[in-house]
Amino acid sequence: MKRFLLSCVWGFGCISADVKHLELEAGIIPWTRQSLPLTTLTYQITAGKETPVINAQDVAKINQWVPGLFARMAILPTDEYGIEGRYLGLLQWSRVYAISTTSNAFTYSLAITPSSPIPFTGGSQVIEDYKMRYESADLLFLWNISPLYDKFFGVRGLLGPSYIYLQDKLDQTISSVTFLKEYSIQSTNHFAGLRAYGEWIGTPEPFIWGLRGSFGVYADIYKQVSTISQSIPISAMQNFSYVAKNVWPSTIFQGDVFLGINLFDSLRIKGAFGGQWLNYLGSAVSQPGRGFQRSSIDRKNHYVFYGATISLEWDLF
Repeated sequence: MKRFLLSCVWGFGCISADVKHLELEAGIIPWTRQSLPLTTLTYQITAGKETPVINAQDVAKINQWVPGLFARMAILPTDEYGIEGRYLGLLQWSRVYAISTTSNAFTYSLAITPSSPIPFTGGSQVIEDYKMRYESADLLFLWNISPLYDKFFGVRGLLGPSYIYLQDKLDQTISSVTFLKEYSIQSTNHFAGLRAYGEWIGTPEPFIWGLRGSFGVYADIYKQVSTISQSIPISAMQNFSYVAKNVWPSTIFQGDVFLGINLFDSLRIKGAFGGQWLNYLGSAVSQPGRGFQRSSIDRKNHYVFYGATISLEWDLF
């Protein structure tokens, strides 16, 4: 324990000898989202006629807030220049939606094209289980264009490599008294690209307020896995799995407004509200695997995330 403490003191001393400012910020951020596609996921079949009964917006309701963590660390060897790292991670989003009937007048079918290798008609119950994860990380070159916090206006610009991870999974189970079938799609987006931030801060002390935003251009490295399985009345004969991959450009726009208080010229408490618009990504809720081929991936999805942050920022030196 003593060696660990001595190592920490020694490391902190080395950093402080070469770095003029070290900023740390961490906070909690609940996000929700909207702008989901209206893609039909399940049909009701009556006398040979198909009527949509579940779409993607039914499954991923926007009234559920997802908690997450926001963290930032900036190291500035001078008053003007430095390096900053940012991280945003959301916990797993989960939503279950189900419909069922005891009537013999109609049945349910998942929205799979007629070319699918396994039919889904004949079910009396459909359960849609949707899950999503989201994380982002940036490593940025930082430029204090004008001083922050000690003048009425401060301006900061940042530019550097950026990475976003988004995974969503849709499990669709259709069942009746005589059979049970499941169709599962798992979509994974790896966004690798460049992101630029801008931050405009104003006072009067001890209060601070400001606007900040970012724009990013990415290559969306996308992978989608589709699996069909049937366990009743037979199990092994009608299993099917397909993996598809593709790459295309995507963009993100992000911005928020914040208000806080500056304590002791080194400790700041901030509250912010904002959002981000993520464009051109593959998603499980758009059923990209229904054609079971690479060209069937739907990459025209646009998601809007929005929420609030509460964070604590600390200038160590």
